[in-house]
Amino acid sequence: MKDEHKQVDSWPNGQKAAEINYKNRKRHGLATGWYESGQRMSKSTYKNGKRHGSATVWWPNGQKFSETTYKDGKKHGPETWWYESGKKMSEKIWKDGELEE
Repeated sequence: MKDEHKQVDSWPNGQKAAEINYKNRKRHGLATGWYESGQRMSKSTYKNGKRHGSATVWWPNGQKFSETTYKDGKKHGPETWWYESGKKMSEKIWKDGELEE
């Protein structure tokens, strides 16, 4: 029997704070977070409790803060960071959790 459920948390003002999907008591699927203002803060995908796929974080003004790719819980692929202005801060490439030189 599959144990699938969704956890939804809210800010004191009633605005949604987080929505996380679970399968067999582990994060599985989409996990999304919001600032108290209602602006999206983060979005990640999980597979059997580990980050797998894209993970994105936004500044409160809506500009991207970071975007990282994961494979089985380890950074794998590009990771990019931006300033609040939207200008790119840095970019790195990861392979199986190790920073590529």
